[in-house]
Amino acid sequence: MLGPQLDLFVINDDIGKGLPLLTPKGTIIRNAILTYERKLEAEMGFSEVWTPNIAKSDIYKRTGHWDHYRDVMYAPFGIDNETYVLKPMNCPHHYMIYASRPRSYRDLPIRLSEPGTCYRYEKSGELGGLTRVRALTIDDSHILMREDQIHEEFDHCISMVRKMFAAFGLKDYFVRLSLNDPSDAVKYIADADTWKRAGETLETIIKDNELTYEAGRGEASFYGPKIDFMVRDAIGRLWQMSTLQLDLFMAKRLGLVYTDSDGKEKHPVILHRGLTGSIERTLGILIEHFAGAFPLWLAPVQVVIIPIAERHTEAARKAVESLRRAGIRTEADERNESMQSKIRDNTLQKVPYFGIIGDRETKDGTIAVRTRQGEDLKAMSLENFLIRIRNEIEHKL
Repeated sequence: MLGPQLDLFVINDDIGKGLPLLTPKGTIIRNAILTYERKLEAEMGFSEVWTPNIAKSDIYKRTGHWDHYRDVMYAPFGIDNETYVLKPMNCPHHYMIYASRPRSYRDLPIRLSEPGTCYRYEKSGELGGLTRVRALTIDDSHILMREDQIHEEFDHCISMVRKMFAAFGLKDYFVRLSLNDPSDAVKYIADADTWKRAGETLETIIKDNELTYEAGRGEASFYGPKIDFMVRDAIGRLWQMSTLQLDLFMAKRLGLVYTDSDGKEKHPVILHRGLTGSIERTLGILIEHFAGAFPLWLAPVQVVIIPIAERHTEAARKAVESLRRAGIRTEADERNESMQSKIRDNTLQKVPYFGIIGDRETKDGTIAVRTRQGEDLKAMSLENFLIRIRNEIEHKL
């Protein structure tokens, strides 16, 4: 398994099945993904929130999650004569932030985002690496809006998903329009007209955004239809990643309101957005998609400086210090091994760039740059090397 081989994550029986531990290198990749997501969210006017990992079970009964997701929720536990559960989703917490103060139509849309960790029971036989886990961080958002804002907000979210996929090098994808089954009145809680209207709205949005799609009857969430982005990785496996759900029902059920321009109270529409799905699953997919050779912006170690001999160590350390000050994740390989051995070992660790320092480089104040693909970029100054790699990082090349 590539993840443990590259020292990205650990599955330990003493911690528990389905509870991955991200190593420092794995955490660097996780943070790089979240940093880019936060950049996109800031550009689109999202406001990040934080919510706790537990909540009273009553809120999930009010939303309906208790009835429809009880089989994936962990056993309730008592605190001060009240019943709590580990949160299986972030939705109710975000709704209560919205409900904490009066809202006007002028305030909408309100875009709340959170990389929130949730806990869901998965059978032992269904667990696998990072792609099926019991503790998952959902890059979640709930957009509360007026009906006339639905199309624009979905357009924004689709644009964000496309940018994420482009940064990940994921080019082969389509969407699945998940609709309700009209014959299942138990699972699907809203009335038939609301379901029909919501499904038609999403289909129009999909077509207007020129997305290839297929429809799946009976695959919607209990509170609304959704758009699931289905992605093929480099070896042809199909994964469900980003999800955009249209909810015309939950605000009414919870009494979420805003004051409209006519002074009357109305219920907002809710867009549930999972930007990539879960961070753990995304990381698991990307490990295999890139075969561990992450693009520079994601690579946990971006540059390794290799001194040819002990007398070059001081120059190597200065180069590492300069690159680190510039924000480049850099290490020095000072082992008592040959240069070829160091290059081979770091190539196996999928490090994108090697900076080799010998007598000439020490004298000239340069580094001899090679790529993990074996390309020799010759000697260059640190300043020119920084220009190259900063451009690569900025443009997610």
